[in-house]
Parts: sequence; structure tokens; C-alpha cells
Amino acid sequence: MATIAVFLAMGGGAYAALKLPKNSVGPKQIAKNAVRSGEVKNNALNGRDIRESKLGVVPSALNAQHALSADLLGGSGPDAFARADRVVTARATARWDSSNLEIGQTVPLLNKGPFSITFNCRYAANTSGTVSVTTTAPNSSYTSSSNTGVIFGPSSPPPTMVSATVPGGDPNSDSATGGFPFALYSPSDGTYLAGHVAVFATDVGQECRALLSGISG
Repeated sequence: MATIAVFLAMGGGAYAALKLPKNSVGPKQIAKNAVRSGEVKNNALNGRDIRESKLGVVPSALNAQHALSADLLGGSGPDAFARADRVVTARATARWDSSNLEIGQTVPLLNKGPFSITFNCRYAANTSGTVSVTTTAPNSSYTSSSNTGVIFGPSSPPPTMVSATVPGGDPNSDSATGGFPFALYSPSDGTYLAGHVAVFATDVGQECRALLSGISG
């Protein structure tokens, strides 16, 4: 009998140990690595339950790593590229007619800060297209491949940035520049513009065209 009582007592104690009170199991009662995937309800964990710094690279996110290493930028880092809002392009077409051959037509090409760049097309023996620049700020500077720098202001003659004239002797000929580098800077407000400007002129159609591309700031 004593043996049976001890057995029942031990059995009762063991049975009681399996009936744990609600919410009585915590980190101290769970052995390390005891909770596996099978014990976790699917989709039960959220972002607050995960330590992101311990996660590896998700296979589908490899392209993001390539982007960070500039693989998607032709091997160059972001600093090698200008912001889109700093890239400047401008086009203009001007013409002349028989009533104002020498004066021709002047049209705006680009306005940036204190600078106004205009394009003129006229006829004086042959068609000629000319790009010029004016400024509203004193001590502005203009530099190109053909000069070492010009300081000009509101009352100065407009510097000629580039000009193309159709050669004489052939009414069907035309003329084009390959693109002249230039730089403009205003110390008054820090505006600068650097790039290339090209001009095309033709007697046929009495037309001149200009193209400017550059980086501004």
C-alpha cells in the first residue's frame, strides 16, 4: 500500500506538472533553440518581432545591391552624373526675309539668371546665324574656346558666343559649327552656365537654327 501511495503521489505530481497555469511559461522556461518553425503559426510574426540587422540578403533584392554599387550606372557612382534639374537644353529657329535682310530676325534662345541668350539670322551677301548673350548683372564673365574671358555688364556690347555664315558662291550651300564650348558666370547671384552651343545656317529657306546644351547652377 505504501508503495502504491508513493506511486500515486509521484504520478499525481507528474500529472500536475503538465497542467501549467495560463501565461505561466516565459523566456526562463523555454530552452534555447527549443522553438522551431513548426511551433510558430504561419504569418504570426510581424516587423517588430524581427531583428532586421540579423537577416541575410533576400535573393530577389540582389538588384538593389547592384544599384548601390553603381552597377546599373555604367560603373560610375552617383557623383558622376548631374541632377536632371541642372541639365539645360535649348533650341531656336530664326529666319530673314527680303524686307529686312541686314536686320533679320532675333529670337530668344535661353534665359538663365541675369543672362539672356539670343539668336539672330540675317542676310548680308550670305545667310549668317549668330548667338549672343546679354546680362543684367555687373562684372559678369564669359569664356569660350576663342577667348580667355570677357567681363561685361548691362551696358556692355553683347558678346558673340558663336556665329556661322554660309560660304559665298553657292546659293544651295550651308554652314554649321561643330559646337563651341562656353562658360558664363555672375558673381552677383552665383549663376553659372557651362556647355556647348552650335549653329546651322542655310540660304535655302532663309533659315538659321541653334542648339545649346549645358549644365547650370
